[in-house]
Amino acid sequence: MPRRRLPRLLALPLAMWCVFAALPAAAQTDAEVSEALDRMRAWLYDLQDPETGSFDDPRWSELKNQSYHATGETALITYALMLSGESHQDPRIAKAIEYLKANRTWSTYLASMRAHIWARMPDDYLPLLKEEAKYLESAVHEGRFHYQSDNPIWSNSLTQYGMLGIWEHAKRGGKVDDDLWQDIGEHIFADQNTDGGWGYNDRSGRGNGASTGSMTAAGIAILQIAQQQLTRDLDEQDQRLAEALQRGVDWLDQRYDPEVNPGLKTRYRFYYLYGIERLALANGISTLNGRDWFAAGAKFILEEEDGKGTVRRASSAEVSSRIDTAFALSFLARGRVPVWASKLQVPQHASNNRPNDLYFLTQFLSDQREAELNWQMVSIDDDPEQWLRAPLLYWSGGDSAELTPEQQANLKRYLDLGGTLMINIEGRGTRFRRSVEALVKEMYPRYKFESAGKDHPFQSLISQVHGTPSFRTLGNGARDLVVLPRGDWGKIFQAKEAGRGKEWQLMTNVYAALTDRGQLRNRLEPPLPVRDEKQSPSGTISVVRASYDGNWDAEPLALEVAQTTLFNRSGKELEITVAALDSLGADAMSDDESESAPALVHLTGTEKVEFTEEQLAAVKRHVESGGTLLVETVGGLGEFADHAADQFARVLDGKRRWLDDSHPIITGEGLDGGADNSRVTYRGYTQLQGSPGKGPSLAAVFVGDRPAVLISPRDLSLGVLGSRHYRINGYASESARPLMTNILLWSETSPTP
Repeated sequence: MPRRRLPRLLALPLAMWCVFAALPAAAQTDAEVSEALDRMRAWLYDLQDPETGSFDDPRWSELKNQSYHATGETALITYALMLSGESHQDPRIAKAIEYLKANRTWSTYLASMRAHIWARMPDDYLPLLKEEAKYLESAVHEGRFHYQSDNPIWSNSLTQYGMLGIWEHAKRGGKVDDDLWQDIGEHIFADQNTDGGWGYNDRSGRGNGASTGSMTAAGIAILQIAQQQLTRDLDEQDQRLAEALQRGVDWLDQRYDPEVNPGLKTRYRFYYLYGIERLALANGISTLNGRDWFAAGAKFILEEEDGKGTVRRASSAEVSSRIDTAFALSFLARGRVPVWASKLQVPQHASNNRPNDLYFLTQFLSDQREAELNWQMVSIDDDPEQWLRAPLLYWSGGDSAELTPEQQANLKRYLDLGGTLMINIEGRGTRFRRSVEALVKEMYPRYKFESAGKDHPFQSLISQVHGTPSFRTLGNGARDLVVLPRGDWGKIFQAKEAGRGKEWQLMTNVYAALTDRGQLRNRLEPPLPVRDEKQSPSGTISVVRASYDGNWDAEPLALEVAQTTLFNRSGKELEITVAALDSLGADAMSDDESESAPALVHLTGTEKVEFTEEQLAAVKRHVESGGTLLVETVGGLGEFADHAADQFARVLDGKRRWLDDSHPIITGEGLDGGADNSRVTYRGYTQLQGSPGKGPSLAAVFVGDRPAVLISPRDLSLGVLGSRHYRINGYASESARPLMTNILLWSETSPTP
């Protein structure tokens, strides 16, 4: 009998996944979520029977005809606790696992939840996982899962859990017949309501077929899993399935509100939220209904949580608080997982021909890291600051890509704020490659693509990969801005088994190199400082960024980011301008009294520069008129600052020495809004190079007693930006930002000669 064909989804339209908007600051902080997780775990553990290890409500024994739910609460709570980071070796979890092994009653829900637990266990548990999958396969008829293999009642809720259980088996290497995925996918495809959603049963009127939020999330998840399993090696999309998924996501996008399960009001809200979390993470969805789905859901859960670890109100009479709390714990634990990569969507360009490339790569990296990672979709038309949740922006395509000026500006702003772009060329993709190379050249005319040598972190940081260089990279002298792999890596990640081939190993290097070996923010931690609107303005500090014929503009937005920390601490605004280095001090020779010298000139570079006599004379004029110069080696690896300091010391007849530990820039004393920088945190790479000491590495060229030229041979700018590239010699952002604030504040109050 020929196998029936499920409509294929490969390149979803932009509108389907990219429902993005500028996001407000999260109402809940990551620290608040972490504290709530601790309370929920403690509350759930208090429910456990110390003798048996069970988490089950004793009232289950009083209910008739509920055998298909017995031990279900123990399975759900155990899984939620493990999902939140609890180890299977914890004696309490180990006792619950033994209880589940000894009390294996059979139903779709129970077998699925146990499968989720066994899938997180060592290989010794794979035979148990296989048994659960075998039972689940016996409970599916015509693509629909029933309560039990001999029970005629089916639902899309059961179908979702049955499929998820079998999927756990497949992810651990279990064999599943394609016909099963095919049958399940065909059922859910045919069962979609005309409004785009799904109901609990079918549309025939023989049950509750009206669309609900929880069942629509289930329907989308089922279709997504089916297409992952059946279409890994295909390149074209099937418009019918794409449109079906589009309608489903549109239905949710129009109705998402964490306080309401659409169609069911307040019933099963936490079950619904957990469905939203699974769906959003699997598909890289960032927002629904114009809201960050996780931030909104976390806010609701923390408002419902009673401060003791349980949600105040159960979703319905049929659901206990322990079940709702387990779902809420799962939502918070998985939703806050760090986002490592964003997949760029461009409306006029087919950017998602391989819809599962980043998904499978993220799963592989999570396994390698032994901690979960997330990914997201972003639109080229939205605020690039929202893309910074992830250090890597992934853009895949085959046809020529032409961006509007606004789109190009968004892309450049992301890169200038510390992000990195990886470009995947699909197939031969000559037109796409040429167009993006031209685009990059227009944005960064000073820099050129070069082959990444064997010592480049992308080739060797975690796994040494020999042979022909696998990347071309374009850098700014301090870090890589654009990465261009050789070949169609997206197809490999979409189609091949994880870990088979050097590309997977190379991506472990890329991930480590862009995250300082795995240092990522949780989802609610803002990548940039957030302006405190309650702070009262108290004046302006003028700063000039000095230009010259060289790499003066490697990190053009560092001072813009520094401005927020400065304002939050002091109320001071920054007035940032750009001027040629040889024009400094011209105001001192002007008769126009309205012209005044800037408080600080920021001079940056990456390698040695020989300054002209005119430039040296301008520096001397600036210093003699009372100005201060900050000279920084961006990236901290070259000799720019040290070599510049030698030249400036000669022309100023000054002496170079380290700043004393008691200087206000270090202590913050006498600076309104200053910070104590006596102890700073250096980047991991800096610490590996040798002991950098406890305090900042700041020197100065002194003119008399005044440190007129501040020298930072270690990087400040990338620390201020919050960039976590590995091979940077400098300060972590939590130290770079207050240190730069002190420099700015002191420059305004620095005594004139």
